[in-house]
Amino acid sequence: MQQTHPPLVQIIFRYDTLLQRYARRFVKDPEVAATIVKEMFEKIYDANGFKIDDETLRMIFAAKTFHLVCVWLEANSLPLPKTAIDVDLLQ
Repeated sequence: MQQTHPPLVQIIFRYDTLLQRYARRFVKDPEVAATIVKEMFEKIYDANGFKIDDETLRMIFAAKTFHLVCVWLEANSLPLPKTAIDVDLLQ
């Protein structure tokens, strides 16, 4: 049985809902937003294991989520957002 590192669970629990709401602002679909956020967590965890300070991690989460939203919108021939990344939504 695979063990989950407690800080990993805490980080995901803390940011998952906020990031899904952030993604949903652009994609307008809760299932797509959840998939984008899940993919974002997986990519960042694979890259660094969340072993950076909380402030930097928060900025990386917002930027990567926004990037994946733009990729999804572009792949579905939808207009890209004209807004900047809003890290303050993740507080």
